[in-house]
Order: sequence, then C-alpha cells, then structure tokens
Amino acid sequence: MVERVLFELGLLSFILSTFSSLITLKLTKKGKRNIIVKKDYLLISGGKRLYVYGIRLEEVDPLILRKGGLHILREYTTLLVSCCPNVSLEVRLKRKYVPKDKILKKLEREITALRVILEEDKSNKYLERKLKRLERMYDALQSGWLPSEIELDYLVISKDREEASKAIENLQDRLAAIFDTSFSRLSGRQILSTMLFKDTRKILTSSEILSLTFSVPRRAELNGIVLGFDSDTKEVIMINEEDMVHHIGIFGATGSGKSTSLATIIKRVTSLMELNVIVFDPKGDLISMVDDEEVQAYGPITGSSVKSRQEEVVNEFEKHVLTKLLRSERSDRLKTLIVIDEAWILPQELLEILLREGRSRGIGVIIATQSINDIRPQLLTNIKTMILMRHSPEDISDKLVSALGDYANELPYLKTGEAIVVKGFEIHKVIIDAELDVNEGNLKIQEINTRD
Repeated sequence: MVERVLFELGLLSFILSTFSSLITLKLTKKGKRNIIVKKDYLLISGGKRLYVYGIRLEEVDPLILRKGGLHILREYTTLLVSCCPNVSLEVRLKRKYVPKDKILKKLEREITALRVILEEDKSNKYLERKLKRLERMYDALQSGWLPSEIELDYLVISKDREEASKAIENLQDRLAAIFDTSFSRLSGRQILSTMLFKDTRKILTSSEILSLTFSVPRRAELNGIVLGFDSDTKEVIMINEEDMVHHIGIFGATGSGKSTSLATIIKRVTSLMELNVIVFDPKGDLISMVDDEEVQAYGPITGSSVKSRQEEVVNEFEKHVLTKLLRSERSDRLKTLIVIDEAWILPQELLEILLREGRSRGIGVIIATQSINDIRPQLLTNIKTMILMRHSPEDISDKLVSALGDYANELPYLKTGEAIVVKGFEIHKVIIDAELDVNEGNLKIQEINTRD
C-alpha cells in the first residue's frame, strides 16, 4: 500500500514537471492565465503578471491551536499580512494522518514520566494540568480519533518580482519569531502543486481545528506572543520571555482598553506558551474576561469596609502570591507569569519584593493600574516594558514627557486598544487588537486531507 502511494506521488510529480506546458495550454483555452514554473517561484502571465513565492512550516504542533483554534491561526496570519502590505498572502493548511500506534507509544512514555515527577512534586499544578490534557488525548485516540501532523504553506503574490522576493524574506523572519519550528522555501513545482487545490478551499470551523489537537505532544515552545503591530510601520510587536521575566507595566484610564489588553495577553500566553499563569484581581472583572481553567485566579475580594477589604487583599496576596514566590527555586528561565490588576491597592513594598525576587526565580510579573503615577518611580525602575494607554492630561508628568518625547502628546488622544509601548530604548505606537478581523482578500485557509 505504501509503495503504491509513493509510486502515485512520484508519477504526479513527473506529470507536473514534464507536461506543465500542457497545463498552461489548457488553462489558456479556458480564458485563464498561463502558469510558468520556475525554480523557486511561480510566474502567472496573461493580462497581469503575478509572481508567487512560498514558505512551508513543517511539523507544526497542533497543540499550538488547541485552545484558540481557528482564531489563533487567523489572528497571527492577519498580523503577518501587515508586514507585507503590497502583496497578497494565502495560507494553505494540510493535515496528514500518521500511524496511531506510534503516537500512543509517545503519549504513554510522557504520561508515565509526568506521573513519576508528580509523585515527588504534588504541588506542581502546571504539570498536573499537562498530565490531564495528555490523558484526555490518549483516551480520545483509543476511542477512535485519528492523529495527524500539520503543514502550513504561506504564499505571497505580487505584480513585482523583487517586491515578492523581499516580502517572502520578511515573512520568513516573522514566522521564525512566532513559530519555533522548521520551515523551508517552496520550489516552483511545490507552489503549483499547492495552488492546484484552490478550487477545493474552504474555511475551517473551530471544531475541525480542535480535532487536529489530538496528535503528538508539543515538540517546541514558543518563546513569546504577539502584542500588536506598530501603527506607523506595521511592524509586528512581540512580548517575549525576556520581556516578561523583566516585568511589564500596563497603565491606562477607564475605557482605554486596559482590561481587554490584559485578557488578550493572558489568553495568548496560555494558548501558545508553556507557562504557569496566576491572575490576582481584587475586583474580579479580569478573571471573568479570561475564564480559563488553566489560569490560577484569585478574586474578587470583598470586605465590609474599605479598610477591611484592603486588609483582605493584602492577606490574599501574601498567602497566594508572595508565599509561592518565596518557595520557588531559583531559575534562569521563565516558568510563571503573575498578572496583578488594580495594583494600586497593594502596598508598594510588597510589589517591590515580588518584582525584585521574581526575576531570579523565573517569575515574570505584569502589573496594571489606571495611571503610571499610581506606582512610585523607584518601583518603575524594576519594570522593563511599559504599555501606556490613554491618560488624562493632568496625569502626564514632566518626567514622562522627557522619557517619551513627542509620543507623550499622543497619550490623551489614544483610541481604545492603542498604546505607547516602551521596551528599553525602543518606543512604538501599537494597536492591540483582541479580535483581529480577517481580510478575505488577503487570507484564504484551506484544508487538504491526505491519507497514508
């Protein structure tokens, strides 16, 4: 059976390479464009000349899409479109089924290893959740699910060959930053083979994407997430592990989009990174927006009076956050992300302990409050990345103007979801969009099932 499939694939490749002129002739007679296969690109002539280049991401772990589903794929692809504004971008998703026995053996080994580790460290909630997830995958495979691997083909199309070539190089850099996996450039013959499936394209439903999650465990970890894109240059702005472990501050007035941005970051981290996430939210609004079983959430916290509520907040913070911090072993790699909303209510001495000690223990912190002035300057020196959303004019100090320059003048006029992002010496005006719409003219997603 396998030999027959390989023979058929080889025969198809031979036909495509030898009789491409016949394909061109047939398309021409139907009034369509001529297709000329080059070594590393495709030339579509007849009327307007179009150049097509392609990249293939291989062995993409379906677990990357396990929670965000179709939204994650669409969102990241839409952001990639912004790096190539003068070209069209098409995405082709191919699912290839793999032998179930091979996957089951891998799952058995990892499940056994996790059970042994948890016997020695029963307090590790992250590994406990991972074990449950792999056990669910194992049960699903046993009950009949077909495991699969995913290939993503990205095609850029432009009227200008040089522009298309530059766009594919730019796209390759962006993909390397987002997906930690292997990729290769497509040959002209591979591009043609991919484009022949165009008439069968369809938009994947969430249930179809989620069905892809029953496959091999994650092979590689993403070391960051997309925050948004620069409103001027359209550059994709990322938050990586180094940014998180050196802490992040999000400051914005009511209605600026601060809570939505926080929830967006949390969802992307839990979907795309292997981190333990803790959310401390005295009001409880952020927790209700996230609503994720993989997030350890503390809040809302109530009290009979303002004083008693503040005391209760401090007690809960010391019990669930600081205690975990002080019990953590030292680490040079990010393991946990702690998100604190309404940080103004906590004594700054406690926040300082968290920020100073967290870095050496693999704990990153995101603090959020309505104004940067809620946090004293000495504490801000421990925060590497500042995300400044809309501020009222009276909250913009001389020091802030000195630090931001002309960007400070934009703070009172930022729209909901816009922010001035300061990362070290870099400053960007960023659009943080929680639900990016897909431009149907630039994004086409299709599924090609190939059975072994």
